[in-house]
Amino acid sequence: MAGNPSQFQVDTDPSGKQVLSVIGDWTVWTVAEIQMKLGATKVAYDAILDVSRLEKIDTSGAYLIDRALGALEGIDEKIPIRGEHPTIERLLGKVRKASPAAPPDPIRPPGFIALLNRAGYGAVQAWSEFLGLLSFIGETAATMARLVRHPSRIRWKSVVAIMEDAGL
Repeated sequence: MAGNPSQFQVDTDPSGKQVLSVIGDWTVWTVAEIQMKLGATKVAYDAILDVSRLEKIDTSGAYLIDRALGALEGIDEKIPIRGEHPTIERLLGKVRKASPAAPPDPIRPPGFIALLNRAGYGAVQAWSEFLGLLSFIGETAATMARLVRHPSRIRWKSVVAIMEDAGL
């Protein structure tokens, strides 16, 4: 099923623009090996796509190329293409149309406000833990006081069994 392996090169042309050259078959069967490598490569959003050595391509290959050229960052410009390929423009158009829009960057509070937020959250969590511990100690003390007043309610068999299990 796998044809020629997917390869790419990022060069600079004489005018100073980046050129992303795609080589071989860019199909679902061949792009898995270079997906991470292409994602880690910095390609300018205005780079030229060179398809002169591209053989086969399907939507998975077109998606990777489109993503490498900035589609996920919300850049919706037409990709300049160098070389001839019968289906590349149509596939890139379909993929870009079907791709979800990039989510907006989350609004992050300034550093000092974020620090106060984390400190406040930590204080609330510590207070909650303290109240839970205080509740446990209070219930234990109340139960012990009741048992001291009415020692006949102590289930000695259970107490001795637990002591034996614990190794006392």
